[in-house]
Amino acid sequence: MSRLTKLKEEMMEAEAEAEDEIIEWKEYDADAIDAEIRQTLKALVAGIGGLALILIGVGLLLATDKLGWCLGVVIGAAGAALIAVHMSSTLNNQMDMSVKNGNKYMIKNTMLRFIFMAVLLYIALKVPRISFIGVLLGILTLKASALLQPYINKNLSQKGR
Repeated sequence: MSRLTKLKEEMMEAEAEAEDEIIEWKEYDADAIDAEIRQTLKALVAGIGGLALILIGVGLLLATDKLGWCLGVVIGAAGAALIAVHMSSTLNNQMDMSVKNGNKYMIKNTMLRFIFMAVLLYIALKVPRISFIGVLLGILTLKASALLQPYINKNLSQKGR
């Protein structure tokens, strides 16, 4: 048996195992998983909102153009919330795809989110009334909220008891 034939057989076996894993994944309770994803998304968006309020408060104390700062943070945080919802939707849709198609789908949607962020920042650069730094920090509330998720979820679950 040639080395190429052996590699082809190994690849076919790996693909068959991957398909088996997809089938096994679908056997889990989809409703429970969806509920957990929705809860996490709500907490993520709540974290974005809370961090945006903190940024607005700091800006009201320190910024010279208070309205521009607030507009920037609100636009950036709204964009961050939309990105979070889009990420959740993209991940949910990807779960029903093959590995190859799922990877292509994720790359395409990741690029769409980067373009969306770039458009928000470009608008902030072109419209003098909107604070560019405010938009940038508003977008970054998504990252900060994601990093704070373990603490937010811990506190929310303790309050729910």
